[in-house]
Amino acid sequence: MKHIKSLFNLDILYSLISSNTNESYRRHDKATMNWYREHLAYCGFLLPILAPLAGFIAYEKNGPTFWWSLSATFYATSAILFIFTLSVFSSFLWGYKGYDLGDLFTCRFSAVMAALVMAFPCDCEAAGETTGIFNLPTPISHIIHCIVASLLFLSFAYMVGFRFTKTDKNSIMTEDKKKRNKVYKICAIIIAAAMANQVLTSILDIGWFTIINEAIMLWSFSFAWLVKSNKVTKFRDKITDISTKEKVAA
Repeated sequence: MKHIKSLFNLDILYSLISSNTNESYRRHDKATMNWYREHLAYCGFLLPILAPLAGFIAYEKNGPTFWWSLSATFYATSAILFIFTLSVFSSFLWGYKGYDLGDLFTCRFSAVMAALVMAFPCDCEAAGETTGIFNLPTPISHIIHCIVASLLFLSFAYMVGFRFTKTDKNSIMTEDKKKRNKVYKICAIIIAAAMANQVLTSILDIGWFTIINEAIMLWSFSFAWLVKSNKVTKFRDKITDISTKEKVAA
C-alpha cells in the first residue's frame, strides 16, 4: 500500500530531476497564489460558455453542430474567444507555482496540454482535409487532440484530488481544511466520472453530450480552484481558535 501511495507522491521524482528541493523552492506569497487561483477559476467557468454562446450569433454560418463540443468552436466564427480564453487559462496554469515542485510540474504539464489542444484541433463537420498550425491531416490531428485533451482532464483530476489535499507536516489540519479536502475529492471524482461518460457517449455516438461533459469537468475543476483561493467563505478557515503564530493548512 505504501508503494502504491508513493506513486502519487511525485515530489520524490521532482527532487531527483531538479537541483531544487521543496524546502528551498521559492513559491509565490499567499496573496499572489490566491490571485492565480481565483482567476484560473474564472477562466475555467467561462471556457464552456463564451465561445459556444457567441457562435449562435452566426448560427447559420457555423452550422447546427458547432456547439456540440468546446473544441469544435475552433472552426466557428467565435473561434477567437475559444483561443483567447484557453490561452489565458493555459497562461495562468503555467504561471502558478503552488507550494512545491510537484504543484509546479503538474500545473505546467496541464498548461502544455491545454496549448496542445489548440495546436492540434479536433475533427468535426466544419473541418477541412488538413488543420492546425502544423497543417496535419485532420484525422491525425484529431487523434492527437483526443490524447492531449484526455491527459489535460486527467491532470485536472490528479491536481484537485491529490495535490490540493496535501498538507504540510508542520501545518494544522483544521476542520475547514478537512471540509475543503472533501470538496476537492468530490470535484476530482466528478471530473473522472465525466471523462468516463465522455467515452460512453462517444461510443453511443451522442455527439452533443460532449459539451456537457466538458462543462462539468471544467466547472468542477474551477470550483475546486475557487475554494482553494479562499473566495468561498463557507470553507474558509476560522482563525479564532488558532494561534496566529501557527501555520494553518491551505
